[in-house]
Amino acid sequence: MRVSKVTLTVDLSATGNSLPVEIMFLNGYSIVASWTGTPTGTLTLEGSNNAWNEDALIPSQANASTSATWVAINGSSTSLTGAAGSYMWNASDQNFQAVRVKYTRTNGTGTLTGYFRGKSGT
Repeated sequence: MRVSKVTLTVDLSATGNSLPVEIMFLNGYSIVASWTGTPTGTLTLEGSNNAWNEDALIPSQANASTSATWVAINGSSTSLTGAAGSYMWNASDQNFQAVRVKYTRTNGTGTLTGYFRGKSGT
């Protein structure tokens, strides 16, 4: 079994997103997001099938694509209502290449820290 942990951060003073995390070879993953400040807005998980250049022969050419297509994952949105808080996503059998957290700001400021953990194998 392989377990990986990645820390994600998002500035909540503007609409933005975390860096993507590759999930192609994972059986499941979870993300715990905790935020501080007074943010008002929406957190959504997005998935992509072209976040990296998988055909690159040189590893440095396989970096995250700036032209990737990101699509909201159905049922993944949660609202931030102007106070500090936390939320957890728990997913399995998601067959896309990468996932990221997107924040759509309405008002307020703050910082989001997310912890990604994925596992593969038996």
